[in-house]
Amino acid sequence: MADTYFIIHNGDGDTNVDVLTREELTKRLNEEYYGDVPQFLEELDKRSDTNYWMGAYLIIKGEIIIPKPVKVIKEYEL
Repeated sequence: MADTYFIIHNGDGDTNVDVLTREELTKRLNEEYYGDVPQFLEELDKRSDTNYWMGAYLIIKGEIIIPKPVKVIKEYEL
């Protein structure tokens, strides 16, 4: 399975998420897609509202997880 990267940023007041492969992200970085001196967040802290990121990007490497429901039965014994 290829690595997946989520690039989160704010554009015109809207939060945008791009989903890229390692190759696509590397190409964008080398072509200065994010500007000649892009700013990247080192962590996601209390500034979870992208309006306060001052144009910075957050890159997360991972995969989307879909929780699966589990049938749960409550049982009481007296």
